[in-house]
Amino acid sequence: MADSSRMHKNGLATMEIRLDGVRISNSSMLDFKNGTTAPVQHSFNCIAATYVSAGTHTVQLVGYNHPSVSGGEFYVGSGSNLSVVVNPSNVITYGAMASDSAEINVSTYPFSPPIQTVNVLSASHTAAAAPVIVLTSGRSYDDLAKYGDSMWGTYINGQCPTFAQQMWTVNDLSTTSESHAPMFGQALYNTSGNVTVQLAATELPYINPPTQNPVEYKVGSTTSVVALSGNIPINGAVAQLPTVQCDPNHYVPAGTGTHNFWNTSFQVQSGQNGNVMFLLKTRVFDCQDTNAGPGTFKLQLVLDGTLVGSVGDQDYSTNNTCHSRTLAASYLAMHLAAGTHTVAGNVNVTGLPNGVVSGDLGLIFFGN
Repeated sequence: MADSSRMHKNGLATMEIRLDGVRISNSSMLDFKNGTTAPVQHSFNCIAATYVSAGTHTVQLVGYNHPSVSGGEFYVGSGSNLSVVVNPSNVITYGAMASDSAEINVSTYPFSPPIQTVNVLSASHTAAAAPVIVLTSGRSYDDLAKYGDSMWGTYINGQCPTFAQQMWTVNDLSTTSESHAPMFGQALYNTSGNVTVQLAATELPYINPPTQNPVEYKVGSTTSVVALSGNIPINGAVAQLPTVQCDPNHYVPAGTGTHNFWNTSFQVQSGQNGNVMFLLKTRVFDCQDTNAGPGTFKLQLVLDGTLVGSVGDQDYSTNNTCHSRTLAASYLAMHLAAGTHTVAGNVNVTGLPNGVVSGDLGLIFFGN
């Protein structure tokens, strides 16, 4: 797993994970080449799951400008990270899109849950024991200039979940944001047995004012889903508004300054190895003040009171703050001592007095 932030100038910035020189993850892409007027720093995310033979292997996080676009430049932000988790569970399922999806064009107006979706990626998973942890990561792009907010859900068995079960990932596709952007979600379902995990593509319903979201987009090839279950004794998930179901338009005020959200505690028992993977994601924007910005959201994990792991970074330029984006941060803790530990997600906001974060499943963790 890899994530954090990057600055981009022209071109099609591409990040991926390679094992022994071969790509094994989704390609996380960010594109400003089609006339974007406000290129800013943006989070990326890559996931992979594979089996390896005994011996020494090399895992790399690799960045490059996609060869379809010449002359691109970008920077990978400090604090970006790469985590390798060995034997995270007993059962692992991995699926990836071999080609781009068809155009996603659903109707969410007038909005009434459950939201309309298009299933673009699914995988069968047999869980001997709960929970089932599902990660999705990939990219969306607008090839028709039908701008708006693309959105994915991380579903199981086709059911629209509660905020306590999964998070929605959103990215605004337009000339004042990006035409091609990373998207990534996560879920933790307390279920077992034979299940189908799915990436459900849709759009963010526009409710203030109520109108049809005009976006039409494609989900790009290499977009991936990973499902884990079995032998995960240390696990947890925290949502800010857990009882909400199938309506992504629920947020928590962040304002300016630094705040700890998604606070919880967990136990490492004597005899457990104490290796725990923490994943933090949220959606952000500031739509209340059209003169807001420039500003920044920073996202980072807090473990036992200390900031740890990668830093998810999303910049906003002046007068361009009403664009939904998704941020990611992560940390792999090694050999935590037996006893009680605390974890939270830290959000630091500058220049965006009415900034918000999403109320859905921002924090998940798993280990043994």
